[in-house]
Amino acid sequence: YLAIVALCLLLGFMLGRKSKYEKRDYLKQFKIGKATYSESLIYEAYGGLQNDGIMLAVYYDVDAAKIIHQLDSWEKINDSPTISSILKNVSSYFGLDFVIPEIASGNFFLYDNSQHKELRSEAEMNTLLLHSEDVNFSLVVWDDEKHTIYIVEYRI
Repeated sequence: YLAIVALCLLLGFMLGRKSKYEKRDYLKQFKIGKATYSESLIYEAYGGLQNDGIMLAVYYDVDAAKIIHQLDSWEKINDSPTISSILKNVSSYFGLDFVIPEIASGNFFLYDNSQHKELRSEAEMNTLLLHSEDVNFSLVVWDDEKHTIYIVEYRI
């Protein structure tokens, strides 16, 4: 019996070593040009169901000149309480209050993954967050002052 258990553990270890962990490129996933950055941090937490969980990716010192054409098509933050609330809640969830500062100037792109559409107004965002049975969205935020991109995927 112990020999079988040991063999299973060894086989599992050997197969595990052959598999390669691939870090997802969220900038590519959201078609954010050829952005260059100095450092990235990715935090992920997944639940018990398939494809549910929360992800936060932070890209520091992004070269704005390489993504300026995309930023022009995004919405201005304009002190959006909904965007601020999402960022605070996600950073708090991961225990990272220091990661996401208040963003005074920037742009955002919010996509409702369930309805397959971009949300542009506070009313649309609040409907998604407060009145939907399943919350499934992607948020990309550009911070003008810090030249940082924050990407949140929220699937609950």
